[in-house]
Amino acid sequence: MYRKPADIRLADGRTLAEVLEQHRRWRRGAEGGAGAYLAGAYLADAYLADANLAGADLAGADLAGAYLARANLADANLARANLAGANLAGAVGNMAEVRSAQFERWPLSWVCDREGVQRLQIGCQMHSLEMWERSDPRWIAAIDPAAPEWWARYRDVVLALVKAAPATPYGPAKEASHAR
Repeated sequence: MYRKPADIRLADGRTLAEVLEQHRRWRRGAEGGAGAYLAGAYLADAYLADANLAGADLAGADLAGAYLARANLADANLARANLAGANLAGAVGNMAEVRSAQFERWPLSWVCDREGVQRLQIGCQMHSLEMWERSDPRWIAAIDPAAPEWWARYRDVVLALVKAAPATPYGPAKEASHAR
């Protein structure tokens, strides 16, 4: 179950809905606007579909499992943010931790987890790049009846794009292990 912005209280007592509204006003240059400072915020499982988070500071925010479908993350600071399991279907990426593109019918988003695994989301399906590379035509057909034709046409381009422009790993940096 996703948490609604009106139900999420931030450390300063404001709700996420209030911050998003102030950010919307700030983006439009309207009175009462302010940049969205959400660094370190606990936003796991937040429902942020269609949210305009362009230019927001989400550094170190926990967005695990958040529903960010069609969210605008352009120029957002996502350094050290946790994006594990976030739904990024149709999201506009910040072109670092979240990269995005669209080819005809389906939007693409890709991220890189702390272990260095590139995860590609096409429409509502997010899987490792390796799984997409070895995808079986029957599996693709089970996703959507139009998927096999689209995948046959764009497969090589999509895979090459993700490999040529990999996402920056999200989340806190791995702690270095020191051998003694």
